[in-house]
Amino acid sequence: LFASEMNLATVVETSEISQAKIKLTGNKFDMIILGFDEWSQELHLIELIRSNMTTTKKDIPIIVILPNITQSQIDQLRQLNVSEILLKPTRIKTIQTAFTNSYKQI
Repeated sequence: LFASEMNLATVVETSEISQAKIKLTGNKFDMIILGFDEWSQELHLIELIRSNMTTTKKDIPIIVILPNITQSQIDQLRQLNVSEILLKPTRIKTIQTAFTNSYKQI
């Protein structure tokens, strides 16, 4: 919503990982904000992107939002070059800052 209101980006939302995979194979994106519900599916999606298995550039900034996280999971996300890791519930200002920081990388 922040990105749309500020005319910084066109926002495409999906409610399921299967829909996200379809959108990533048919469209190019400049940034991804990914909410985690099931660790393995979301992690696999990031792995697909980083392995250049989608239309989107493999070095795209990715922001993840999770309900909780372990050090091992942080390490996995860092190995996949995730730009920002945010915990739920997170403040809108935190998401805006993460978006702005990642937007500068584009």
